[in-house]
Amino acid sequence: MVVSNSASFKGKIGEKKVKNTLKRLNHELYISIHDLYIPIENGKKTSQVDHLVLSQTGIYVIETKNYKGWITGSEQSQYWNQTNYKRKDKFNNPIWQNYGHIQALKSYLGDLVENVPFFSIIVFGDQSELKFKSEFKNASVIKRNRLIGVINDSSKPNILSQQQLRKIQHKIEPLVNISNVEKIKWLKIIVMKSDPLYHKKNKALKIMSAPDVAIRWLKGKENMVNSKGAVNILNVNSLHKKAEVFSAFLNKVYFN
Repeated sequence: MVVSNSASFKGKIGEKKVKNTLKRLNHELYISIHDLYIPIENGKKTSQVDHLVLSQTGIYVIETKNYKGWITGSEQSQYWNQTNYKRKDKFNNPIWQNYGHIQALKSYLGDLVENVPFFSIIVFGDQSELKFKSEFKNASVIKRNRLIGVINDSSKPNILSQQQLRKIQHKIEPLVNISNVEKIKWLKIIVMKSDPLYHKKNKALKIMSAPDVAIRWLKGKENMVNSKGAVNILNVNSLHKKAEVFSAFLNKVYFN
């Protein structure tokens, strides 16, 4: 069985934990940026990066996997395995996934990152057990408690000046601002793939706008919305406002 997008909410919780861990870095030496959407294919699509850390030693691209159980796989295998009790699932090789993110970043940043080292880090949650048979050459695959130590490794030489870091930061930061819309697109996929019965009963999902899917999905769940103190988004008419408000709801309920 392949791990589906139904696990994405749990993944976002894992990203929040990693974000909090990165706050322990020295803010004078490191710049942390989260939830980036890098344009690819001439802007027709985006590549989502969980976390990015800029430092004088290079750029750290972090992919978060909030999985439980035993994690096995190799650098060359297309799929890795998650074994939790008697259940065994497979998921896409996160090293390959993060390689795609790094290539998208290099293409977007262009000359700003010429000769700048990129470091791929795959972070698993506290409830995982990493059972790998061989070392990884092109990425650090670790649990969250080792993240700060890997980034703080003093053996790496300084490559970038503070001025260069600020230029890279200035180029990247606008990409965070479009994430609200992307989160709603992501939610549409979750609704359609993780709730088959709902999908079968609502064929219109295929042609509805993403924000309207978000609103429709919450009908019948008003008690949950109200219990979390979220605004009543069912009365919001503007599609843009729906996306903005629902993103705030996601952040409040799942990510804080």
